[in-house]
Amino acid sequence: MRLFASEAELTGEKVGKIVQPFIEQWRPVKVPNRKDAQTRMDPDFMLTTSALGDLTARIRTVGMNLNKSGVKGIAYHNAFQKQLIALAETFDCRGWSESAALFDDPEKVGEEPPLQLTGRVDVIWARKRVPVAVFEIDSTVKPRSFQKLKEAASPHKLWVYFGKDVWGFRTFLQKNDPGREIIAVIVPNTFIPSFEEHGEADGDTL
Repeated sequence: MRLFASEAELTGEKVGKIVQPFIEQWRPVKVPNRKDAQTRMDPDFMLTTSALGDLTARIRTVGMNLNKSGVKGIAYHNAFQKQLIALAETFDCRGWSESAALFDDPEKVGEEPPLQLTGRVDVIWARKRVPVAVFEIDSTVKPRSFQKLKEAASPHKLWVYFGKDVWGFRTFLQKNDPGREIIAVIVPNTFIPSFEEHGEADGDTL
């Protein structure tokens, strides 16, 4: 490398400028707040209706497979994050976990100016570093998770719920998200195999 740099008369600064764009592509994408950034609704940065249907089915399958494996607690949550990030490529996206986000404190609603908190979103997908989808993964109904999703400048917002109080989860969303901005993905507690093609005998899930 030193010989190459010498022959090409490349300084450290020049090499840095060459490699920086590649490094930037791998840096985690922050979750922009819709108060500060416009949500890109171009088709290039959105999933189609059929792709969203496919995605929610795959997410449920991931959760059911984790249920079957017996993984619990934080290990379950972390495994879910990793699988969502791996799934991003299938939808022509790149995924990151624990992306920084700013959002209003849901416990201080109505205060002026609102108290803004810093937090992290479980998973974000992006294309060309433009957010396409954000995900929160929870076993309980967390107002802060909802607030992070609500304020994210992203065309798709998915709340993955793997807890037991499904009624409470649905009721919370009906009350706080009447416009249905957030896509609720509920993971059944019982494992049900999902097949790519009807009649497949080997039992491979999506």
